[in-house]
Amino acid sequence: MPTRACRTCSERFIPLRFDQAHCPPCDAARRDVDLIDACLRSSPGQNVDWVALATGVPIERVLELAAEGRLAAAPIGADVPRSCRCEPSSPGRCAYCTLQLRGRLRDAAFDAAKAASTPVRGMRMRGE
Repeated sequence: MPTRACRTCSERFIPLRFDQAHCPPCDAARRDVDLIDACLRSSPGQNVDWVALATGVPIERVLELAAEGRLAAAPIGADVPRSCRCEPSSPGRCAYCTLQLRGRLRDAAFDAAKAASTPVRGMRMRGE
């Protein structure tokens, strides 16, 4: 059987589908992250217990993903990294830097969407 390298962890695996790009453990982790991010996008400012109940992801897993910096926004009560722990040879790779970058990208996307939507004020007559 042909094997494929996972795009996340580079481990070899046998794909179950033609379009499968991630090994089963990485695929499950990505599914958890997507569920939690969608939940926090629809209801921001919720605590860890509520997010775990709403998504079906265990509380320990929600806390682990938040500590790793893999969530776009951390739920209330999650232990979020408070300082940079990057090695000097590879800056910007720790959980703190990832969260900061995601926040900047989210704010920039919001500002761009706000600037792009110009309201149309009323209808105009021909010739005006």
